[in-house]
Amino acid sequence: MTPNVKTILLVDAGLLYLFAVFTTFPFWHQFAQWSQARLSDKPAWQKNFVAIAPWFLIVSVVVSVISNVMSHPWATETTVSVSLGLPIILLSVENLFVRNQIHQ
Repeated sequence: MTPNVKTILLVDAGLLYLFAVFTTFPFWHQFAQWSQARLSDKPAWQKNFVAIAPWFLIVSVVVSVISNVMSHPWATETTVSVSLGLPIILLSVENLFVRNQIHQ
């Protein structure tokens, strides 16, 4: 593995750890609740877009990862591209989780 790939993987692991730690703090959930409260004044299309966007991000990242893995199964570039999609998925799932808690 080249040093650049090792650096990218290390930074990606650090970002995942940082996001995981931030989600345990109350300010993270308060910010999500505040952004949801701000959305109540917006038109319906913006509310629907915010509800659908995390699902779209998750599906598009998973589809791109599957296509990359299928075309280049053991390439180092594939490993990097797969690892870079993980923070996007983590943030999208966290957003969906917080939205679900607010609406219950």
